[in-house]
Amino acid sequence: MKDGLGDREPAVRVAAGKLVASWFDAVVAEAQRDEADMMSWEGDDGGVMKGLVHFLGLFDVVGPGEAVAVDAVLSMFTTKPDVPDAFVFSGVFEK
Repeated sequence: MKDGLGDREPAVRVAAGKLVASWFDAVVAEAQRDEADMMSWEGDDGGVMKGLVHFLGLFDVVGPGEAVAVDAVLSMFTTKPDVPDAFVFSGVFEK
């Protein structure tokens, strides 16, 4: 994933981005089928937030692979620009 998203060739980056988006779709679909873990957050749209949490679990988000996880999420947000609209971060900017 690191090599694909960071490749010089735009076609390779696009293909890697499509792969990331398909992984995200698969993880969200799996999270929606998982009835035992039906937690919801404010602003969650059909399990998207829960799917994002599970999607991040595919990557090493704390160790040396952190940059790959960041690149994957940014790529997924670029490929699927409607996904960030599902999130609500309440109380973050309150004075």
